Amino acid sequence: MVFVVCAFLSTYHGAAYELDAMTEKIVLGTKYTIRSEILGTDRSFIVNPPEGYESTELHYPVLYVLDAEYFYYQSHGALQFLSECGYNSNRPVPQMILVAVLDDDRNRDFTPTHAPVQGPLRFPTSGGAAAYLEHVEKELRPFIDANFRTSGSILAGWSLGGLFAFYTFLEKPELFASYIAISPSLWWNNQEPLGWVKDRIPDSTDFRQKLVITQGALEGGDIGNSVKGGIVPLLEEKKMRGWAYVEIPGVSHNYTPYTALYEGLQAAFPDFAVPQDVLEEGLDAVKEHYSNVSAAYGYAVNVPDDVYAVLVQKWRNTHDPEETLPITAEWTATYPRSAIAWYFHGRMHQLLNDLDMARECFQKAVMLEQARILPDSEWLNAMRERIKDVTE
Repeated sequence: MVFVVCAFLSTYHGAAYELDAMTEKIVLGTKYTIRSEILGTDRSFIVNPPEGYESTELHYPVLYVLDAEYFYYQSHGALQFLSECGYNSNRPVPQMILVAVLDDDRNRDFTPTHAPVQGPLRFPTSGGAAAYLEHVEKELRPFIDANFRTSGSILAGWSLGGLFAFYTFLEKPELFASYIAISPSLWWNNQEPLGWVKDRIPDSTDFRQKLVITQGALEGGDIGNSVKGGIVPLLEEKKMRGWAYVEIPGVSHNYTPYTALYEGLQAAFPDFAVPQDVLEEGLDAVKEHYSNVSAAYGYAVNVPDDVYAVLVQKWRNTHDPEETLPITAEWTATYPRSAIAWYFHGRMHQLLNDLDMARECFQKAVMLEQARILPDSEWLNAMRERIKDVTE
């Protein structure tokens, strides 16, 4: 469930007046703790399914983000804006289940070899990445897949977390469908990861998995030397396919994660949005587009709620309502808690002079929109006006 809401009545006692206010407590996600037999400790993570998850039977990709203690809210905001923002349509990434993973010793879990002294830095517990990867593969992933409707997965990490993402890509590339290594610490142990690439990746390799590497434009030193000056030219020299490099302008190492995840997600989902000419061909063409995208990504991708909206708005201007009604019917069946779906389903019935059904659809749309944590006032006004139209 995306939001857990508790409503209660409270009274504010001000100096000059009293104000009765209905308040709602908004909780983003649910925190889970499981016992890791592999690591011998309890491990915690926060799960936030996409909006509408509980009302559908659809399966969703999973975005695993490391360092949740630092980046959970940023990850939630970037993902929500890219996949669910009401002002955007034909969005660039799909809705996803967010799994934000907390850690009690990132220096241990994210580093692949024991290297206790790195110049002026000390890492006495380093070298635990192999055990941590086994935990992710055999405990964390199975728990998520068993308890949520999943389809494909993406691993994202920053700095040492980016090193772990890159290490996982080399060790078990099939474990995740995509990897986003944000400012990865490829300087680790005298740029040891670059040597692994030279040894393990043959020239002209075409990986099925998508690898996205990002770096802030102001990052220099070890990060700059090992990323822009190291792994990027090495992968280019090897002519490896299926990867992308994204440079984030104007930011240094500590400020890359938010923007880099935002840009990295889009790079991890190339060609996800539907081309305009496909929209003009209709629902069958849209489904074929997402079938092709699914084949390219290696997991099933849903026709998004907002794409139905774009398609219906295009078709209603050029096609008879009887031709559009089956699309809105499928839309409401697929996303039964989508207020916009019921609104357009009502519009088709209204245009076909089935006013009773139109009124019922508009009323349902209003009810669903009002029940959202962040209802859209513009849509609510339009829905209420339509109720007046079919009532009068």
